[in-house]
Amino acid sequence: MSGLRTYLDWNATAAVAPLRRAAMLAALDCVGNASSPHAEGRRPRALMEGAREQIADCLGADPRRVYFYLEGDGGRQLAADAQRGRRRRKAAFELVAGRC
Repeated sequence: MSGLRTYLDWNATAAVAPLRRAAMLAALDCVGNASSPHAEGRRPRALMEGAREQIADCLGADPRRVYFYLEGDGGRQLAADAQRGRRRRKAAFELVAGRC
């Protein structure tokens, strides 16, 4: 048996691509409430809107139709509702992130 191992537990964790890691670290260094109109809120808001535009571009979607959720349940519920026709069709980032 060789010393080569294959990691198969991707449900627990996965490697983060260098570009995604850099974007995440930049966002973590940004302090402020993106909903606030003052200077401390403008930089986080700009980062969030930039991410929204990048995701929309990757998916060929309108940035106004890209939504972020703090946890996975909200995104899964949105996608489930769209499948059942309860809401207009919206893309849940969690479910499509692997395509970009």
